[in-house]
Amino acid sequence: MKVLRHRKSGNYYEVTEPFQIEPKEGHTYVCPLGGGFCGTIPDEELEEVEMPTETVEGWAMLDGEETAYKCEYNPHDRWNGWHQPSFTREVIDKITENWGMTILVDEFEGEVMVPEGCSIEEGICLIENEDGSWSMSGVCWTCGTDEELAQDEEKYDIKFERVA
Repeated sequence: MKVLRHRKSGNYYEVTEPFQIEPKEGHTYVCPLGGGFCGTIPDEELEEVEMPTETVEGWAMLDGEETAYKCEYNPHDRWNGWHQPSFTREVIDKITENWGMTILVDEFEGEVMVPEGCSIEEGICLIENEDGSWSMSGVCWTCGTDEELAQDEEKYDIKFERVA
Protein backbone atom coordinates (compact mmCIF):
# COMPACT_ATOMS: atom_id res chain seq x y z
CA MET A 1 0.00 0.00 0.00
CA LYS A 2 1.36 3.41 -0.95
CA VAL A 3 0.92 5.93 1.89
CA LEU A 4 0.94 9.69 1.28
CA ARG A 5 0.87 12.60 3.74
CA HIS A 6 -0.62 16.00 2.96
CA ARG A 7 2.16 18.56 3.42
CA LYS A 8 -0.05 21.22 5.10
CA SER A 9 -2.66 19.28 7.09
CA GLY A 10 -0.51 16.26 8.00
CA ASN A 11 -3.40 13.93 7.09
CA TYR A 12 -2.51 10.48 5.76
CA TYR A 13 -3.92 8.98 2.58
CA GLU A 14 -3.60 5.78 0.61
CA VAL A 15 -3.52 5.48 -3.15
CA THR A 16 -6.30 3.23 -4.36
CA GLU A 17 -6.29 1.51 -7.71
CA PRO A 18 -8.15 0.94 -9.90
CA PHE A 19 -9.33 4.52 -9.80
CA GLN A 20 -13.03 5.25 -9.40
CA ILE A 21 -12.34 8.36 -11.45
CA GLU A 22 -9.29 9.07 -13.52
CA PRO A 23 -7.42 11.99 -11.91
CA LYS A 24 -6.44 14.90 -14.10
CA GLU A 25 -2.77 15.38 -14.83
CA GLY A 26 -0.73 16.46 -11.80
CA HIS A 27 -3.24 15.06 -9.31
CA THR A 28 -3.47 11.78 -7.40
CA TYR A 29 -6.69 9.95 -6.50
CA VAL A 30 -6.49 9.15 -2.77
CA CYS A 31 -8.62 7.94 0.12
CA PRO A 32 -8.10 8.95 3.76
CA LEU A 33 -6.13 6.26 5.56
CA GLY A 34 -8.64 4.09 7.40
CA GLY A 35 -11.76 5.33 5.64
CA GLY A 36 -13.58 8.38 4.45
CA PHE A 37 -14.41 10.15 1.22
CA CYS A 38 -11.95 9.72 -1.64
CA GLY A 39 -10.90 12.43 -4.06
CA THR A 40 -8.02 13.99 -5.93
CA ILE A 41 -5.26 16.14 -4.48
CA PRO A 42 -2.54 18.04 -6.40
CA ASP A 43 0.70 16.03 -6.44
CA GLU A 44 2.78 18.93 -5.06
CA GLU A 45 0.70 18.88 -1.86
CA LEU A 46 1.54 15.20 -1.16
CA GLU A 47 4.65 13.36 -0.07
CA GLU A 48 5.19 9.59 0.10
CA VAL A 49 5.84 8.33 3.63
CA GLU A 50 5.91 5.10 5.62
CA MET A 51 2.77 4.02 7.47
CA PRO A 52 2.98 5.55 10.99
CA THR A 53 3.34 2.81 13.59
CA GLU A 54 3.54 4.72 16.88
CA THR A 55 0.88 4.00 19.46
CA VAL A 56 -0.42 6.22 22.22
CA GLU A 57 -2.11 5.40 25.51
CA GLY A 58 -5.68 6.51 25.73
CA TRP A 59 -9.28 5.56 26.18
CA ALA A 60 -11.65 3.65 23.90
CA MET A 61 -15.37 4.44 23.87
CA LEU A 62 -18.48 3.43 21.98
CA ASP A 63 -21.10 5.96 20.91
CA GLY A 64 -23.86 6.20 23.49
CA GLU A 65 -21.82 4.68 26.33
CA GLU A 66 -20.48 6.58 29.29
CA THR A 67 -17.63 4.15 29.93
CA ALA A 68 -14.09 4.62 28.64
CA TYR A 69 -11.70 1.66 28.57
CA LYS A 70 -7.91 2.06 28.96
CA CYS A 71 -6.17 1.14 25.70
CA GLU A 72 -3.31 1.72 23.30
CA TYR A 73 -3.99 2.74 19.71
CA ASN A 74 -2.36 4.09 16.58
CA PRO A 75 -4.23 7.32 15.73
CA HIS A 76 -3.55 6.73 12.01
CA ASP A 77 -4.50 3.03 11.80
CA ARG A 78 -8.23 2.79 11.32
CA TRP A 79 -10.82 0.37 10.03
CA ASN A 80 -13.60 2.06 8.05
CA GLY A 81 -12.85 5.27 9.94
CA TRP A 82 -12.89 3.68 13.42
CA HIS A 83 -9.91 3.25 15.73
CA GLN A 84 -8.49 -0.21 16.39
CA PRO A 85 -7.44 -0.18 20.05
CA SER A 86 -5.68 -2.94 21.93
CA PHE A 87 -6.37 -3.76 25.57
CA THR A 88 -4.84 -5.70 28.43
CA ARG A 89 -6.52 -9.00 29.20
CA GLU A 90 -7.86 -7.49 32.43
CA VAL A 91 -9.65 -4.73 30.51
CA ILE A 92 -11.05 -7.29 28.01
CA ASP A 93 -12.49 -9.23 30.96
CA LYS A 94 -14.06 -6.03 32.36
CA ILE A 95 -15.58 -5.16 28.96
CA THR A 96 -17.01 -8.68 28.74
CA GLU A 97 -18.56 -8.30 32.20
CA ASN A 98 -19.88 -4.76 31.59
CA TRP A 99 -21.53 -5.84 28.33
CA GLY A 100 -23.12 -8.89 29.98
CA MET A 101 -21.26 -11.30 27.74
CA THR A 102 -19.46 -14.61 28.17
CA ILE A 103 -16.21 -15.70 26.57
CA LEU A 104 -16.50 -18.99 24.73
CA VAL A 105 -13.81 -20.88 22.83
CA ASP A 106 -14.41 -21.88 19.22
CA GLU A 107 -12.05 -24.35 17.54
CA PHE A 108 -11.76 -22.11 14.46
CA GLU A 109 -12.19 -18.57 15.81
CA GLY A 110 -10.47 -18.95 19.19
CA GLU A 111 -11.97 -16.87 22.01
CA VAL A 112 -15.28 -15.17 21.25
CA MET A 113 -17.33 -12.73 23.40
CA VAL A 114 -20.93 -13.88 23.14
CA PRO A 115 -24.08 -12.08 24.34
CA GLU A 116 -26.25 -14.09 26.70
CA GLY A 117 -28.65 -16.35 24.80
CA CYS A 118 -26.79 -16.00 21.48
CA SER A 119 -24.76 -18.44 19.44
CA ILE A 120 -21.00 -18.19 19.03
CA GLU A 121 -21.54 -17.01 15.43
CA GLU A 122 -23.13 -13.82 16.83
CA GLY A 123 -20.14 -13.02 19.03
CA ILE A 124 -17.13 -10.75 18.79
CA CYS A 125 -13.82 -12.47 18.04
CA LEU A 126 -10.95 -11.66 20.39
CA ILE A 127 -7.52 -11.41 18.81
CA GLU A 128 -4.35 -11.89 20.84
CA ASN A 129 -1.67 -9.62 19.39
CA GLU A 130 2.05 -10.43 19.18
CA ASP A 131 2.79 -8.13 22.14
CA GLY A 132 0.29 -9.94 24.42
CA SER A 133 -2.41 -7.27 24.13
CA TRP A 134 -5.92 -8.05 22.86
CA SER A 135 -8.12 -6.56 20.13
CA MET A 136 -11.72 -7.15 19.02
CA SER A 137 -12.93 -7.69 15.48
CA GLY A 138 -15.63 -5.46 14.04
CA VAL A 139 -16.19 -3.13 17.01
CA CYS A 140 -16.58 0.58 16.17
CA TRP A 141 -14.37 2.34 18.73
CA THR A 142 -13.57 6.02 19.10
CA CYS A 143 -10.31 6.61 20.97
CA GLY A 144 -8.76 9.63 22.60
CA THR A 145 -6.02 10.68 24.98
CA ASP A 146 -6.58 11.75 28.61
CA GLU A 147 -6.70 15.38 27.44
CA GLU A 148 -9.20 14.66 24.64
CA LEU A 149 -11.44 12.69 27.00
CA ALA A 150 -11.41 15.57 29.51
CA GLN A 151 -12.29 18.04 26.72
CA ASP A 152 -15.25 15.87 25.68
CA GLU A 153 -16.44 15.64 29.29
CA GLU A 154 -16.43 19.43 29.56
CA LYS A 155 -17.91 20.02 26.10
CA TYR A 156 -20.78 17.54 26.55
CA ASP A 157 -21.22 17.96 30.32
CA ILE A 158 -20.65 14.26 30.94
CA LYS A 159 -18.41 12.23 33.24
CA PHE A 160 -17.03 9.02 31.75
CA GLU A 161 -16.48 6.04 33.99
CA ARG A 162 -12.84 5.07 33.40
CA VAL A 163 -12.07 1.35 33.37
CA ALA A 164 -8.38 0.48 33.47
